[in-house]
Amino acid sequence: MSPASGPTTGGTAVTITGTNFPAAIDSVRFGNGRLGDPVRVSSAQITGTTPASSVAGSTDVTVYAAGAGTVTCSACFLYVQYQLTLTVRQVLPNYGALAGGTSVIVYGTFPVASDVRLGNTRLVNLSTQSGLAFGTTPAGSVPGPVDVTVYSDSGGYQYGICAGCFTYHSTDAMPRYSVTYLGAGFDSSQAVDMNDSGAVVGLVWSAATGLRGRLWTSAGAAMDLDTVLPVAVNNAATVLGCAGTLSTGTQVLWQNGAARLLGGLGSFTAYCGDATDINNRGQVALGAPGEAYLWSNDSLTPLQTAGALVASLHRMNDRGEVAGSFFDLGPQAAVLSTVASRGLGGGRESWAVDVNEAGLAVGYMQSTPGWGWTGGYLWGMGPIPFTPTAINDSLQIVGGAWMWQDSAEATLSSRVAGGAWQISGAVAINERAQIAAYGVNTATGQRGAVRLDPVPAVSGTRATRRSRP
Repeated sequence: MSPASGPTTGGTAVTITGTNFPAAIDSVRFGNGRLGDPVRVSSAQITGTTPASSVAGSTDVTVYAAGAGTVTCSACFLYVQYQLTLTVRQVLPNYGALAGGTSVIVYGTFPVASDVRLGNTRLVNLSTQSGLAFGTTPAGSVPGPVDVTVYSDSGGYQYGICAGCFTYHSTDAMPRYSVTYLGAGFDSSQAVDMNDSGAVVGLVWSAATGLRGRLWTSAGAAMDLDTVLPVAVNNAATVLGCAGTLSTGTQVLWQNGAARLLGGLGSFTAYCGDATDINNRGQVALGAPGEAYLWSNDSLTPLQTAGALVASLHRMNDRGEVAGSFFDLGPQAAVLSTVASRGLGGGRESWAVDVNEAGLAVGYMQSTPGWGWTGGYLWGMGPIPFTPTAINDSLQIVGGAWMWQDSAEATLSSRVAGGAWQISGAVAINERAQIAAYGVNTATGQRGAVRLDPVPAVSGTRATRRSRP
């Protein structure tokens, strides 16, 4: 038997070695309990998981095979009664694919672990030190949360449980997508933002015209923004953009072919890069180092900062809440408003990049001291496994080449029909679950700005409310 011992709770993955095991094995018994998921690997090997035992101690292991007889290995497996004395605090990340293969860190107060299990299945490629265990998740049986149990034989038989600390997910509820290519006629193109009707703004470049702004309407028509380089677009197709060069230009609003400067700024001059978003009420998030305002109808209202300096501003919702960060011994994620701002960082260097109508923000954090995990964050629900760029009211999140929904993540390329498109650079997801991104078609050679459109009648898009431009 390998291993030759395990807890009375069962679930130990074992290998039984012998000779002349016939092709058809009826059952393998540990005392009176049956081996779970038995597999005859060869005439010399059977694998499976141990059943639970009501008592600790040695037990016989018997192999039954009709027509070939029965063989018993006496007292071949030792059931051990582990004591619940260890503390298991958290798993990072705390969810992963049902197929397994997620690299995780388990931490708590325990000596070197002899075994770590998700549900009844062992963590793969386990390596461990005091208080930490590293490995790869095994495949799960059904989506949902499972307990994470750490066993240690160091200093006595002990174990600890973190109840429901890891969630297996399935991508079945995620939308499937078709691709609308937007970059035709240009040497290069890049999406910047999208509104809820599916209109996309972006940048295009060609040798003949140089760098220009572009608006692709929801119906597929394209409008030239001339030298206005877009930053964001709202549902009224008002484009917040930069007129002129990035170093000397100013922020403008473009609509129906005409551009105007932001008025009522007083001594504040809105240079390119100072304005970050426009919402459906026509409010603009506007700031410079240390300052932050909400612009509306040619007037400025300060965003409340509780005396802290503003380190960054990003996307906003229709309530006038802006995702960003304060500066307090390093950037700290925050949601800023004209009424009361909220710090989110918890003392760690962090940045919020988008906020939906419910006030849930996404962003990213620096390495966590002690276990070195770095990645995205949904404040209110915890870590996500990639750096996010946008969130909608249905809690669908995109970032780079990835999408997250209901604790499930998947590459955008895997959600696209046909398999020829490789998708990356996702910048926006709207309330219809459409996504603005960058794509490369490996079959046709097309590359540039794309819009991903959910295939009709796919369940799981659930997009009904507005979140962001």
